[in-house]
Amino acid sequence: PAQTDAINARGMRVLVSAAAGSGKTAVLVERIIRLLTSEEQPVEPCELLVVTFTNAAAAEMRARISAAVDKLIAEDPSSSFYRNIKMKLPEARITTMDSFCISLVRENFHIAGVEPDFAPIESGEEKILIAEAMSEMLDTLCREEPDVYNLLNTVTAYNKNDSSLAHKVQELHRFSLSHPFPEKWLREVEEMYSPCGDVKSSLWGSIILDEARQSVDYAGELL
Repeated sequence: PAQTDAINARGMRVLVSAAAGSGKTAVLVERIIRLLTSEEQPVEPCELLVVTFTNAAAAEMRARISAAVDKLIAEDPSSSFYRNIKMKLPEARITTMDSFCISLVRENFHIAGVEPDFAPIESGEEKILIAEAMSEMLDTLCREEPDVYNLLNTVTAYNKNDSSLAHKVQELHRFSLSHPFPEKWLREVEEMYSPCGDVKSSLWGSIILDEARQSVDYAGELL
């Protein structure tokens, strides 16, 4: 029943949450087929946007939809309606998130303010540029901000190399991007480290005290 609801729901947003192997892809394919073949208001393939996370998933989705249309044609060989869907199926956007974003920017390069022949940055080139930017930023901040210089000395006390601080900053940046609003999340984290009058009432103070109590209790039991 839940799968049927997900297939037939119209005029609303639908969120399907189910375990791996439970048939989410099959439900989505059937939902798409019913949209394409609706007698009341059929959807044109070019109006579809199906976004996946990997090229393999996109290819599988396209193959399943194509196979489902082939099955309809086999059941009704004289139907020009189904054959028309099959002919227009390549117009459907069934792609990965990054491929869709790239095509969107490329089609609207004049609005985005980029060259029409832009290309996504390669992983190796990205790492080099980030390393150069990080080095330049740390050099500038250490000259202008005493706090940053003190932070650098603290973090690099053992290896005498500023690469560890650069690595931590990059790691934090990458982790922040996993949140829907990275800058908001970073501000909230910063507030968690703000000085307060009573250490016990702070988040980290309570965590440290809990750890200390557990350690003492464990030591008492051993004794």
